Amino acid sequence: MIALLSAVSVRSQSNGSSDKMTDKEIDEMVCQIIGLRPQGAKLLVSDALTKAAQVQADYMLKIDQMTHDNNEAGPFDQRQKDSGLDNWGGGAENVATSDSVNQVMGQWKNSPKHMQNMQNTDYNVVGVAKNGKYWAQEFAKDTSSPPKGREVQCNGQKNNRGFTKNGGSSDSQEQESTGPESQGDNNSPHVPECNAPQNDDEEGTNNYSVTWH
Repeated sequence: MIALLSAVSVRSQSNGSSDKMTDKEIDEMVCQIIGLRPQGAKLLVSDALTKAAQVQADYMLKIDQMTHDNNEAGPFDQRQKDSGLDNWGGGAENVATSDSVNQVMGQWKNSPKHMQNMQNTDYNVVGVAKNGKYWAQEFAKDTSSPPKGREVQCNGQKNNRGFTKNGGSSDSQEQESTGPESQGDNNSPHVPECNAPQNDDEEGTNNYSVTWH
């Protein structure tokens, strides 16, 4: 089953075996995100957001459910701030269930709301994590000068589908992510914009979008 959740644009006014991301997987995912953005748009890996993403991935594994809610650590904006991101200027969260970096990125790319979060250049820091089949991406605007984070060195050719680590075409990444819930416009997950979670349970997928104003 492929499933996605996305929480978008907030402006400022363990149960089971552990299977977490390796450093290589983190850099691979971040390079793919950078490849979706305009050339030169900075995106740094934040220790604070990595911690926040891991908190959510661990929680989803614990309750064995994909969700933006967290009864232990609070909503995602609170989790991002509590993780140590002191100068928080807004943020977003993507979560999903999947088997690999390429597959989960393929799912998120085929969902407009998730893609919007990944391409939003207002967000200059990111944290990514997984535990088991549960994945989380945390995006935020760090208003520190300069923003705090690690720059990933992405080798390979940039195109409209993202970076490839070996400098070749990323078509294989798209092919790996194909499936009944992630192929083409007709099968892309529907993620409505709303002020509260909406359940759209169709063909085994659960899709939510949550917007805070």
